[in-house]
Amino acid sequence: FSGVINVVTRSREAQPGYEVGTSTADGTVGRVRARAAYDFGNGAGMWVSVAGSRSSGNSYYFPEYASDGATAGHAPANTDRFQAGTFTGQFWWKALTIQWSMNSHDKHLPTGEYSTLLGDDRTHQIDTRYMAEARFEPQLTSAIQSLSRAHVNYYEYGGYFASTPENGGLSHETYKGLWAGIEQRFVFVPGSAARVTVGGEIQNHFNADQWASNEVFSAPATSGVLLDDHRTFQVGAGYAVADLTPVHAVKLSLGGRYDAYSTFGGSFNPRIALILKPYEAGNVKIMFGKAFRAPSVYEQFFNEPGIQVPNSKLTPEQMYSAEIEYSHRITPTVVGLVSVYENVISNLIQNVTDPVDPTLGSIYQNTSTPVATMGAEAELRKEWKEGWMASASYSFARSVFLRDSSLSSIASLARDPTFREVPNAPEHLAAVRGGAPILGRALMAMTRLAYTSARWDTHDLAATPLSPQPAQQQTGDAVVWDLMLTGAEPRWHLRYSFGLYNLFDWKYSVPVIQGPGNFLQDSIVQNGRTVLAAAYVDF
Repeated sequence: FSGVINVVTRSREAQPGYEVGTSTADGTVGRVRARAAYDFGNGAGMWVSVAGSRSSGNSYYFPEYASDGATAGHAPANTDRFQAGTFTGQFWWKALTIQWSMNSHDKHLPTGEYSTLLGDDRTHQIDTRYMAEARFEPQLTSAIQSLSRAHVNYYEYGGYFASTPENGGLSHETYKGLWAGIEQRFVFVPGSAARVTVGGEIQNHFNADQWASNEVFSAPATSGVLLDDHRTFQVGAGYAVADLTPVHAVKLSLGGRYDAYSTFGGSFNPRIALILKPYEAGNVKIMFGKAFRAPSVYEQFFNEPGIQVPNSKLTPEQMYSAEIEYSHRITPTVVGLVSVYENVISNLIQNVTDPVDPTLGSIYQNTSTPVATMGAEAELRKEWKEGWMASASYSFARSVFLRDSSLSSIASLARDPTFREVPNAPEHLAAVRGGAPILGRALMAMTRLAYTSARWDTHDLAATPLSPQPAQQQTGDAVVWDLMLTGAEPRWHLRYSFGLYNLFDWKYSVPVIQGPGNFLQDSIVQNGRTVLAAAYVDF
């Protein structure tokens, strides 16, 4: 349901010079990259990176389309191809940092989703994103640091979907967004026992434009344009975080953030973390937090006759999480960890058939049924010291549709009888990882053996006499073994890697949304054994 992605850009201390490299994967993907880094002296430097990739695609067979006279269920490789490019960079001088990123990805869709024609390579999606940001982070006094940030962003989506003439032929959908913002933050460190951060930001979305058209149309229409919608909206936020260490064995972090959207209102999200050190080798973390997901412009305002109607009254999805974690350092390099947690998501935004007039199509609505996940994790890890590392981990997570949002239902995972199992939520995950040198720095080996239990498909509504539903089924378990060999030859300034993903060639599937306007399949088979290789030269 949720995750955290930490994007770590190249450090200012990166070695000046140049790098070129190439890599391949799956026998169909090729990638090239070039990078340059400069040290101008006096606290100034710069790096830039450009990369491109291309894939000829893989061919697929979908038994659900076996009766299709045009394809007999076979999608040729060209319907899976893609191409992508990126240009990123960063310039800095003392407390000033300027960075930028430009990327574009054009992916063809081989699966027949969105009721498109299987085997028609005109169906593809293009995502393009530009970003530029300037940060100024001076140390005002020994106890106060300032961060001022300004940014501008552009995003463009283009979707082309090939259908039969009676369904409009080749349809085209676009979204174009342009927005900019500023942020100001202050960090106060009055002493070793406290650190306080306060700040705020504002964003103005100058354009949030959606457009849709069909190639084929009939009278009285004079064009195939179905949607031409133009929006603007604004976002403001304020936040504060206090990190306190009253004694060596106790750390307390308190934080909160309020976000205000001109489209739906505001959302306050607090968090608290208490870190205890009951003895020298042990740590206990107690954490609670709340997060939200704002409804998108597409979910709120997309309007295409017979396909989807807008809903400007959508409210944000809300997520509450609580976790207790205990870790014990068995030796200087070996750590054991156990944790228990529960997450509850309410106000989920779901696409349903319009309850007022089903002929209008679907509509996004907030559901009244929360979803809870209760789980536990355990890990034993030998850290990368003394030349090798190893770890073993296991996690259990039970997800249910809750009867209501009361504390008793949350604690007992009381189920809503109108729903079945939560889709695409495996209960068991386990992994063993290891790494060790084979020939010193010239050849290192890393391996992972991972197990994922079965997942329920998306037929999650319980059947009734008045509303029969397809049976809900599970995909199979998956056991995936990966092996990667890496190394370097300093004399030639060469780095290289070779790997095999899914050595067992395990055939496993993940659920997708089945039904009109989505997929004919209820699950999609994932890639089998895949070869990866890369080489980079520094100079």
